[in-house]
Amino acid sequence: MTTPSELFHDWLGKLPGDARVAVAIDSDRFLADAKVLDRPKVVDPAGREWHLVVFRGDDLAFRLRFREASASAFSPQPSAFPRVVIVLTRGPGVDAPIDVSYVADVLARNEAGEPLDLSVPAFFRRITPKINCPVAELRRFKTDLLARLDYAQEAADKLIQRWGKPDSWGRGQVAAMVLLAHHPELGLNDIWTDEVEPAEFLAHAIRLLVGRPELSAHREVIQQIIQEAAREQVEDHLFWMEAAPEELAGYLVLRELAGRIKLQNPSTQLAGLQMFAPDLRLAEMEKLAPQVITTLKKGGVWSAIEQRAEVFLTPARAAKVLTLLPPVTGSAADAEFLLAQTAPAILRQHLRSALEGYLAKPSAQALAWVSGLEKHPLLADADTSTERARQCRAGLRLLLALQKAETGLTVPLPKFPHADDLLDWYAQHGQHLLELGVSQATHYLAEFDDDDLIQRGQQYLFGNDEQRPAPDSLKGRVVERLEQLDIELAGFVRPDPEKFCRGARNVRGLLRAKIDVKQIAADTLPGKVWVLVFDGMRLDTWEQVVRPLLAVDFKVDDQPCYCVLPSYTEIARTGLLAGGVPGEWKGGSVAEFVGERGNIRGSR
Repeated sequence: MTTPSELFHDWLGKLPGDARVAVAIDSDRFLADAKVLDRPKVVDPAGREWHLVVFRGDDLAFRLRFREASASAFSPQPSAFPRVVIVLTRGPGVDAPIDVSYVADVLARNEAGEPLDLSVPAFFRRITPKINCPVAELRRFKTDLLARLDYAQEAADKLIQRWGKPDSWGRGQVAAMVLLAHHPELGLNDIWTDEVEPAEFLAHAIRLLVGRPELSAHREVIQQIIQEAAREQVEDHLFWMEAAPEELAGYLVLRELAGRIKLQNPSTQLAGLQMFAPDLRLAEMEKLAPQVITTLKKGGVWSAIEQRAEVFLTPARAAKVLTLLPPVTGSAADAEFLLAQTAPAILRQHLRSALEGYLAKPSAQALAWVSGLEKHPLLADADTSTERARQCRAGLRLLLALQKAETGLTVPLPKFPHADDLLDWYAQHGQHLLELGVSQATHYLAEFDDDDLIQRGQQYLFGNDEQRPAPDSLKGRVVERLEQLDIELAGFVRPDPEKFCRGARNVRGLLRAKIDVKQIAADTLPGKVWVLVFDGMRLDTWEQVVRPLLAVDFKVDDQPCYCVLPSYTEIARTGLLAGGVPGEWKGGSVAEFVGERGNIRGSR
């Protein structure tokens, strides 16, 4: 749509060729605000130059400027000289009528016919012809409408589709036009809150004010729409809209929590937390709060309301809320509560309480209730948007990582009849993931971002020195378990290393089992064979990181095997590719190589 500045220039270009003086009225400062009047001259689309003479109520200055411009404009050859365009405007912040009585003689020299009216009513009548809009509201939202002028006509059409073209619109229609121009993806039904049932009306209004963060910049516009659209049946509930959006979101989240834990006298107990403004009418809100919350949850904006509540529910306020909740006791009820609790502001505080209690007295039994948290909605949300939501996700993962590590350490070591049985047990009972679990727990603890818990958690995980973990720390106990497994494995290797390397679960025969060497020799194998060796990769890295990535595009058929000893890169890799023990491709037995290279710990 044409802007006021463009309209002004187009008008000049269409004026008669012999017109030497023209008049434009910029009573609402469209041209002034666009800096058009800051220049002494303008050139119209026809290439004609016009002197700008601006009247702002300054009679003498205006006459002097007009005299200078008209000296050339009224020369004997007017076509060779610029014209004069007089612009009547106001100074910034001036609302009084423009008094032109002192310059009527100058205005009488107009030769261009009807002056161009660039007032707010005249300009916006081009968008809503035959409809009179409240001038005060148009002036109030002038800047907002100009900013989205290309969408203003589309916005007006949405209103016309509903109400047609009556003689006039009210304040609410102008506000609706502003909001629809800034958010063309919305329809009138999305923003016009004319429900008759109070709960539905409030839910609709709250969705706009609280549940749609992208509309926050137009809160006053939305409030105006709500005020104008509200039917008589719901006017007594408009006080809900007086609360700040963050405080209203905080109330809704806490009221939902109160209903879930069946809190007695919710309004009284919530008021007792002394976190809401004194003028927030909690007792009156209680009458409709459950219905409003149910309606909001069905409307798909509840998660946005929970996020908005984080601003109001600071950690200090969330700590107060915990006084209303039952303490963490390590029962299935704790997992059930946390699974249902999705508001990050409350969830983080509850997770902190659970972690604090566990670190005070850690044990595998104390985390038995945690396994159910794997189904928490936050763990499935890869795009968690707020900092506290990310902290909650880290807290949930920390509890799960600790539970797996502690449970893994409680599995007793059986009597292994053969080295192959040890390898199967090692992989099937998650012993290969113990070190990774400690590493992940350290990361999640830091991401939870609580200085006190980080200090206590580090002591639990490592003791005083991460590089030299204390025997009773989690890392110390993991190291001890893996040492026990190394000793068990050494017992199978030491009597006859050569025999061990020729075992069924040794990697020595892996390539022969997977690849038809005879076909390769005869050049009849379809396609090509790639052998990729990842040097130094632990089994947990393969299982948790690399295999899932490969499985996206490939079928993965794997099983753990023992490497050719010693587990020194040059020997182990050559043994894999040669399909034999060192004595088969280089002089010397396995036992000699083991003795030459050291121990067998790398075979884990």
